[in-house]
Formats: sequence, C-alpha cells, structure tokens
Amino acid sequence: MNLDYLKTYLILYRNRNFTKTAKDCFLSQSTISSRISDLEEEYGCELFIRDKGTLQPTKAGILLAAWAEQLIYTYNRSKIEVNKSNIEAIFIGCTHAFYDIYLADNFIRLVNLLPDCQINLVLDNSKEIIASISSGELSIGITHHPCNYNKYESRKILDDNLVLVSSGIHPEYEEQLSIYDVKRLPLINTNLMDPEGEVDIFDNMDYSFSINLGLKSISLLEHNEKFFSILPQDSIINELEKKTLIPYEINDYVLPKVDYYIINSKKPSEKEKIIIKEIEDIVASI
Repeated sequence: MNLDYLKTYLILYRNRNFTKTAKDCFLSQSTISSRISDLEEEYGCELFIRDKGTLQPTKAGILLAAWAEQLIYTYNRSKIEVNKSNIEAIFIGCTHAFYDIYLADNFIRLVNLLPDCQINLVLDNSKEIIASISSGELSIGITHHPCNYNKYESRKILDDNLVLVSSGIHPEYEEQLSIYDVKRLPLINTNLMDPEGEVDIFDNMDYSFSINLGLKSISLLEHNEKFFSILPQDSIINELEKKTLIPYEINDYVLPKVDYYIINSKKPSEKEKIIIKEIEDIVASI
C-alpha cells in the first residue's frame, strides 16, 4: 500500500481529469496513469470508466475514495499524535500570497510565542490547504476560501483589492478596457479570485494560463510586457510606485476583493488558540 498513490487517486477522483491532476501533483500525466493502473492491479478491479474524454469512478472507485480518505486521515493524525508525545507540534498551512505580503516579516513572532512548541509552516494553494486540514494533516489554515467541513470553522480576517496589471504600456487600453477586452488578453490566472470572479473573467477566454503560486507571476510579468495578471494591491505596492507594473482599469466590471480566511478546529487546543490570536493580532496591526 502506497499512500502517495492513494493521495494521487483522491486528487484524480476530485478532478476527474488526468491533465489537471498532473498539474496539481507536479507530476507527468504518464506517472498519474501509471499510479492509477498500479492501484487497479492491486485491488483487482477497474476504478475509473474512461470513455470519449470523460472520466467517471466505478462503484469500486467510489468505495476506494472513502477508504482512502480515512486511511490518509488516520496516517496523518498518527504522525501528529506520535509527534505530540515528544513535543507538541502545530502545523499551519498558509497561502503564498498571505505569507509573502503579511506573515514573512512576522513569522518569528509565532515561533517565539511558544518556545516549547514546534511550529511547522506549509506554503500551498487554498485548495490543498483545505484538503490537508480536512485530512488532519494541518492544525490551522490561512486560505482565500472558507472551509465547509463540519469539524472546522472559518473566519474572514482580511481582504484586499485586486488590480489588473501589466509591465507593458498598452495605449489602446489606457482609456477604455472592457470585460470583453480582458477575455482576449494574454492573462496569467493567479488562482486568487473567488469562484464567481473566476467564472466572470476566465470562462471562454481566448488565452490564459495558470500559476498556482500566485505572486510568483510578478517576476514573469516584469520580464514579459505582453502579459497581464490580476494581483492583490498590497502585494504590488512597490512595483506600482516604481511603475515597473502599470494598473489598468476595467470600465464595466468591478474586480472582487481577494479574501483571507483563518480555518481551525471548532475545538482548538490552548496553544492553537494562542497562535490563532497572534495571527489575528498581526492582521489587526496591518
């Protein structure tokens, strides 16, 4: 039994798409296919029905998904509990955007707050953080989206304006830029928008590609004047002041704000409560 294969299986089960799963796992599509084939051989049955580009789980595949979630949850909880037997550990998942903009300069505050506790920080995208929280791998999460699992609570702690930017000067868009025009731009999707905003902007686009590590697109923008991206205003204050990035206003659409949520168990430990309060204090001081 290989837990990495089961994790891959669960991601494919949710995505129903080999290409997207390969991107999410940072693996080749052939590796994803190989892992699923190995699982089908191990269990002696077909887990997915592949027909004309569609992918649907079989009854056995649905059953395996339930067992796989339980196995991974049990394994992750066992790591946490065994670790706690020696020293209490708190596992925090955080989006790259929140860490880069707000937490990087303040993270030492969390470490110094509980010297007898091991603080573990994991940087990832919101989807993976929420999945890791639900599986018991993380104690606290800071994401762009709330968590809907019953055992956890989500509270919005911050929001920021989103800005359409490019490093290039595009005179044709300086005075008039519509949502129709945006859908025809070479736009980098930083995966920071809420689902409604994603649909408004990225559905039926002529050209776009995705970067899960949101703010990493800043460097790409600065070296490629033809590209545009939608980024949190706080993350590009310096670039806007230096005019290495240029803002463009959409005249018939208001970009939604990017939200930040803190997610934790409805029954957090005392030390988790201390960490949560410190994160909220950091946000309040911004």
